[in-house]
Amino acid sequence: MHTSLPGTILNPLYLPSVTELQAAFPISISLPTDSKEYPWVCPLFTKTQFQLNNYQVYTQEFITTLGDYLLHRNLPILEVGAGDGRLSHFLSEYSQGKLQIVATDIKDWEEKGKTNQ
Repeated sequence: MHTSLPGTILNPLYLPSVTELQAAFPISISLPTDSKEYPWVCPLFTKTQFQLNNYQVYTQEFITTLGDYLLHRNLPILEVGAGDGRLSHFLSEYSQGKLQIVATDIKDWEEKGKTNQ
């Protein structure tokens, strides 16, 4: 684990801002990609994700935008393949319980990962 990263970034229940991620994983140490959505990849960021077993990147801005969208629809939400449930957790926290969210995951990927080692 990279020890110079802020402890909050390493907490899976902390929701960072885009600015915090940019400061923790500067573009100056990143590698260019051909992706329009993600035009750079920081090796430190990739290593940190791998070590935390965390491959989804949620930010305050993302949760606010998605949360507002969902709140205006007032529909129940089913998160299929929710993994560790962080998306549902952050949306529920943002909506202060106003969203009805059910997160499911049979975790068959854990067993598949064990057989591939």
